[in-house]
Amino acid sequence: MKALHLAKPHLLVMIGGPSSGKTTFATRFAETFHAPYLDAKQFHLATGDATSALGLAYDMLDQIHKTKQTIVYEGMTGTKAERTQIAKLARQHGYEPLFIWVQTDPNITHARATKRTRSNPTPMSDEEFDRETRRFTPPAEPEKHVVISGMHTYATQAKTVLRKLTEQRTDRPDASSNDSPRATGGSSRRPVIVQ
Repeated sequence: MKALHLAKPHLLVMIGGPSSGKTTFATRFAETFHAPYLDAKQFHLATGDATSALGLAYDMLDQIHKTKQTIVYEGMTGTKAERTQIAKLARQHGYEPLFIWVQTDPNITHARATKRTRSNPTPMSDEEFDRETRRFTPPAEPEKHVVISGMHTYATQAKTVLRKLTEQRTDRPDASSNDSPRATGGSSRRPVIVQ
């Protein structure tokens, strides 16, 4: 697939509990559509300080916003205040935020987070997992987020997100036929915007 081009660029913000599948989806979606992907957790690992990491992530977002490409963002979005801040930043740059909430059974996420594997070389302790789980507050506005299952295939997850992006475009009262979503390079019952 080629890059995802929307009439208005979006900031796709990954949210969900620990080990729900946010990173797996985000990296694949960004790779599929050649979208910039910013993982703020990497700044936190590098600096060891959440405040500094968030400042670096926002500085990087300021630069990436100049591309006017849809961006995938992950990290430090567990609370309503954090999501409000990232949405405000997106809108200041002419982006539409869309929160992608990855939901997975808590027993499965606990097993994923606390077990050492090749993909998880530094597992969480039970206390860390519980703290991160309690810290997450679900979003309240259904029109501003889309829910995907952390247990579904990537193809199913991506279709759900693309459908939401399409609905946002076609539900606008001022959408015209010249401005509607279109698909190139593949067939789909619902159009997606790829160029």
